[in-house]
Amino acid sequence: MKKKLLVLFLTIVSTVCLTFGLAGCDLLTEIANTGGSSSSNSSSGNSSSGSKSDDESDIESGGEIDEAASEGLNYKKSGSGYEVSGIGDCADEEIVISSTYNGISVVSIGDEAFKDCSSLTSVTIPDSVTSIGEYAFANCTSITSLTIPDSVTSISFGAFEYCTSLESIKLSENLSSVGNGIFIWCSALKEITIPDSVTTICDSAFWCCQSLESITIPKNVTTIEADAFYKCNALTEINILGNVTSIGYGAFRYCSELRSIELPDSLTSIGTYAFYNCTYLESVKLPSNLTYISAYAFSWCESLKSITIPESVTSIGEYAFDSCMALTSITIPDSVTSIDRCAFQQCKRLESITIGSGVTFIGYLAFGDTPKLTTVYYSGTADEWNEISINSDNGSLTDATIYYYSETQPAESGNYWHYNDSGEIAIWSE
Repeated sequence: MKKKLLVLFLTIVSTVCLTFGLAGCDLLTEIANTGGSSSSNSSSGNSSSGSKSDDESDIESGGEIDEAASEGLNYKKSGSGYEVSGIGDCADEEIVISSTYNGISVVSIGDEAFKDCSSLTSVTIPDSVTSIGEYAFANCTSITSLTIPDSVTSISFGAFEYCTSLESIKLSENLSSVGNGIFIWCSALKEITIPDSVTTICDSAFWCCQSLESITIPKNVTTIEADAFYKCNALTEINILGNVTSIGYGAFRYCSELRSIELPDSLTSIGTYAFYNCTYLESVKLPSNLTYISAYAFSWCESLKSITIPESVTSIGEYAFDSCMALTSITIPDSVTSIDRCAFQQCKRLESITIGSGVTFIGYLAFGDTPKLTTVYYSGTADEWNEISINSDNGSLTDATIYYYSETQPAESGNYWHYNDSGEIAIWSE
């Protein structure tokens, strides 16, 4: 009904504009913008003061504060306490937030309270504060360090984004999560300790923290969400202490200086693009409970020399190891049933692969553009190999010499292999 009325109104506007020219059009536009009222300024008053919005009328300044606190900050009621809501008339470069306002506790720092305060060099937060709002310190480009008191239990989205001079921060020991995007583009951040209270590192928490060199994920963290460490391209060391069960989409993509990582056995899910374009990543230990290697998970990890796929894995996603240029060999265990399209495409140094007898499907271009692939060690028989559905453009695979597994030396001639006493692949000689 509303849409029909809108169409009717616009038709009338068009008719009036065509009939009376711009004057009629301006009149109807004014009526639309004033909710249908065509009263003149003389009847409604022309006072420039007007009435303040609800937010503005709630703001207070000049009340009783702590002796050492900065004067001129704006405060407003927040539940049973107060929040500091803005810079107000304060000209201090080193701000001290009062713990009370007119004798009532200051319990929060409001959304955008100090956003764009580029001359602000330091902030002292009292231990009465329990929450920090969205973008509270966004674009405070001169702050170099911060201490978040243990009274704080929540920090909202983008609270410190674009604090480009922030080098270190001490987080509250009572945070349950490192919130969404709170350190986006803190490009000078070199060190941070994630407290043991944290269970989740949220989406984009450390997005483009390009000076962060190492991080320890404490034992109580169970989830690392999407893009949590996106493009932390100085990050060389990640120490995951224990109980992470999932790593989200692109969590460590473009961490180009990361050299190795050991993923805990608690991990059951690695998201799409999780380690995409970690160009110097040389080795990865995958967890023993992982069932699926997601699409693009290690794509363009050009320095990856070796990877062991655990026997818990049943499927390898599309482009999972695409363009891993340094891989020379890989073993796919019997538990794997499918290798999706382009999974090992452009692994240009790949010379040999061991394929388990459980594989029933190999997708389009799964081994495309692998010019050095000449040898395949298959864990089953020739008949079983011929039953595998191998999609097109896998010429290097199908043209390779196929060896079939035999635990004992076969009586008939052919291409057969086994594991010797050292556990290494050996060819049965005829």
